[in-house]
Amino acid sequence: IDFATAVLNKVDTDFRAPTELTPEGMLDFYGSRQNKMQDTSALLIYSEFSSLLMQFKRQYAQMLRNVMLEFYDVPPEYKRQLKKSIISLAQPRLSILGGIATELLADMGPTEDWLGGFFSRCVFIPSDRTALSTEKRGNPIVPESDYEMCANLLNGTHGVPSWPCSLKF
Repeated sequence: IDFATAVLNKVDTDFRAPTELTPEGMLDFYGSRQNKMQDTSALLIYSEFSSLLMQFKRQYAQMLRNVMLEFYDVPPEYKRQLKKSIISLAQPRLSILGGIATELLADMGPTEDWLGGFFSRCVFIPSDRTALSTEKRGNPIVPESDYEMCANLLNGTHGVPSWPCSLKF
């Protein structure tokens, strides 16, 4: 997650959505990005994906979860009446990058998320807690050239689509 975050920061320093959000806060973030950069893509990064799943258990976050599901599917347009205005977003896109131990994931989400809801839109790379411990894996040293190479790929300098694109992690 640290590697991906460092690479993406080289491409776009404003792509990252705040992780503690209300539905209105998320829509404000997207509206600001659309006004400032004519871009409605964002990435939520959770080194602990369980913090997002715990947030979904709060009453206000149920609407946030629904907005996330819609944005993940990239609707042509999203409109919503807010307290003071109407927000209209063109093709809002959302990707989520997160890490969680498999043992935790099984107990964190409701059944409907496993049967076609939120989790069907995620790619999981399973691991267990012992494999994730710092003592077991160490802290690899990644050369700066690897960060630059990945950032250049995302920027389109090697014939691939340039950022912003709808990256799905």
